Amino acid sequence: MSSCLDLVAFKVLVVGEYDTGKTCLIRRYVHNIYTNNCRTTIGVDFALKILPLIDSKGRSRQVTLQLWDIAGQERYGKMTRVYYQGASAAVVVYDCARPDSLTSAIEWKKDIDHKVFLPDGNPIPCLLVAHKCDLLGGPGDINEKRLDKICSEHGFIGWTAASAKENINVNKLYETTAREVLINEEKWAPADPEPVIDYNTSFCLQHDDRQKPKKRLCCSS
Repeated sequence: MSSCLDLVAFKVLVVGEYDTGKTCLIRRYVHNIYTNNCRTTIGVDFALKILPLIDSKGRSRQVTLQLWDIAGQERYGKMTRVYYQGASAAVVVYDCARPDSLTSAIEWKKDIDHKVFLPDGNPIPCLLVAHKCDLLGGPGDINEKRLDKICSEHGFIGWTAASAKENINVNKLYETTAREVLINEEKWAPADPEPVIDYNTSFCLQHDDRQKPKKRLCCSS
């Protein structure tokens, strides 16, 4: 029997300017594949990834990340508030070889901060990702002081250099985000939650169940 405490799903936004490689980062993480010709996302796309984590109390948790791949041009549209609804965290991506995309990443962060919040009213955690670091020779070529300053000024939880092509820090960036969300989830979870199963409405998480990102789920094994 798998308890409600063990299984939890979180909605994570993956945003940034067009052609920063958001879709490639998701495909590398979820399917461990990379292609140079990732199609441009139109509107929003979805992917799921289940990973085991140990929470702060040493309990084993099965975390399902629902990754929402939001097209770069959507920041200028009217649908972002709908796409953001129920999100627990965000990964904000920019292209190391395109300085303008870093400015855009900051604007995405501001947009998220104005439209989605944690239960206590604070902004959801956002991780800044310096993608395509392989084009600069590696993570060591990143201007760390500048990114530290940006994170401090704009409220990012931190930053990481990554490359979907070379598989650099891809797992790390999503797992870092998941751990941050899990910490927040524990703040509002009951101290000693009791599994409650409504046999009229209980259900197991399916591949296309993307509209309930933070609902506790009960499944019999």
